[in-house]
Amino acid sequence: MSQSAAEDLLFSGRSVSGAEAKALGLVDFVADDPEAAALGYFDAQLAGRSAAALGFAVRAAREGMLAEARRRLAAVEKLYLEGTMASHDAIEGLQSFLAKRQPAWKHH
Repeated sequence: MSQSAAEDLLFSGRSVSGAEAKALGLVDFVADDPEAAALGYFDAQLAGRSAAALGFAVRAAREGMLAEARRRLAAVEKLYLEGTMASHDAIEGLQSFLAKRQPAWKHH
C-alpha cells in the first residue's frame, strides 16, 4: 500500500470496499462467499500439510514483521499518550462526547 493511501485511511477513518481493498493491496482476492473461499483454499493448499511445519513456517515468515510492529506500536503508544492525550483537543473531544455536544476545537 502506498504511503498516501495509508494516510488517507488513517486520517479519514473511512471504510473501503473489498474491491478497493484489493486495489490498495490490503487483500489478495475478493470472494462473494469468503467462508467458502477460505475453506476451499484450506482444502486445496493446506489440509495435506504438516500442521507443525506450517506453524514454524508462519513463525519464520512473520518474525521480523512482528518485531518491527512491536517497535512501531511502542512508538505510536508513546506519541498517543505524551502527545495526543496531552493536548487540549483530546480532553475537549472526550468532554464533548460525554456531554453529547459538538467539540470546540482549539487545534492544540
